[in-house]
Amino acid sequence: FFPALILKLGGNNVIVGAFPVMVYLAFLLPQVLSPHYVRTKAYRKPIVISLGFVQRAFVLILAAVVAFFGSDYPSVALALFIVVFSLNQVAQFGFYWPYHFAGALRAHLGTSCRDV
Repeated sequence: FFPALILKLGGNNVIVGAFPVMVYLAFLLPQVLSPHYVRTKAYRKPIVISLGFVQRAFVLILAAVVAFFGSDYPSVALALFIVVFSLNQVAQFGFYWPYHFAGALRAHLGTSCRDV
């Protein structure tokens, strides 16, 4: 779906090939910063819920970008699509990371974590 959309918006083969790399980089890069932040929090559920809302908002913004700019300004739509989708991937990893970290911590310590 995404390669066809990128080509329809005027992207070339380099952008189509680089898009999966950008997606995985945006998805995996937050793990450098988030473990320290999540480890210091006693309650992780508010983090997960708020990042879940942010991630869903980015999906809505993606649909709006393609709907409003796709036919009249395809190059603007392509640029915004790549930026918003990358931010979506960052928020998606932040959405899943606290629960993965809590599960690993619970398995390592053999105890239960609060509010996970």
